[in-house]
Amino acid sequence: MAKYDASGADAHCVTRKLMVKRSTTGFILAMALDRCAGVSGNFNPWPSCLHANPDWGIIQPGEEATVRGKVYFFRGTLEDVLDRYVRDFER
Repeated sequence: MAKYDASGADAHCVTRKLMVKRSTTGFILAMALDRCAGVSGNFNPWPSCLHANPDWGIIQPGEEATVRGKVYFFRGTLEDVLDRYVRDFER
């Protein structure tokens, strides 16, 4: 059975490659990759970690692959980090 958020979107459907944690004091910790195979983290107040697994694809001997990422840490809102993500990855 699929889970849905308040907008009716499938909770398992990812539309952006952005993972965000927000502190109770207003800090944002976020990570984004342009090609991401999966993410994980913990829900504890401390330590607060995020992990992202880049999607390198299949690389043959001698080939190279590049994945671009960014870590965000600032005082702000979820809307602020989404604005930064859109500016950095969707333009």
